[in-house]
Amino acid sequence: MLIDNSVLNLSGINSKLDGFNETNWSMDNNGSLRISWSKETIVSSEDIVLTFTANKKGWISDNIVLGKDISSEYYSQGYEQHTLELDVRGKDLNKQIGLVLGQNKPNPFQSETIIDFYNDVVQVLEFRIVDMSGKVVYTDMIQANTGVNTIEINKTIMNLNVGIYMYSLQSGDKLLTKKMILVD
Repeated sequence: MLIDNSVLNLSGINSKLDGFNETNWSMDNNGSLRISWSKETIVSSEDIVLTFTANKKGWISDNIVLGKDISSEYYSQGYEQHTLELDVRGKDLNKQIGLVLGQNKPNPFQSETIIDFYNDVVQVLEFRIVDMSGKVVYTDMIQANTGVNTIEINKTIMNLNVGIYMYSLQSGDKLLTKKMILVD
């Protein structure tokens, strides 16, 4: 991960992982951050949290690059390679304009997950979950308020099986889509 130090300062790394400490990460003067973790545990986006302080106005996601000087990947217990994704959260979500769909958290999830989205007007949105074959497995019309809204996903209530799904919000002709993974 490459961080633009002129815009962002890394002010903390926190982890809920047992045994994770300062030996699991390093950062050089050029803003290259490396994090390494190799235990047989499932790691979610909540398990390692990076906190930044902004030196200038700007979007966090514009000033952090994954995979520029080292691959951004992780391996599951079956040694399958997966791409690491950046999940930016925080104060920026409240400053967005229009409709902004966040990544579900945790992802992957086992039984429940939540999806935050920002909406700048009160409106009804269509929410959809589609499996990898393209079949719509869940749909709902959501009354969205101005600001940050939350959708709660429960695999039992929505009758979801283990697998990869795409979820989307639609407002008129604007369609936003993200991927989520349901595991055992």
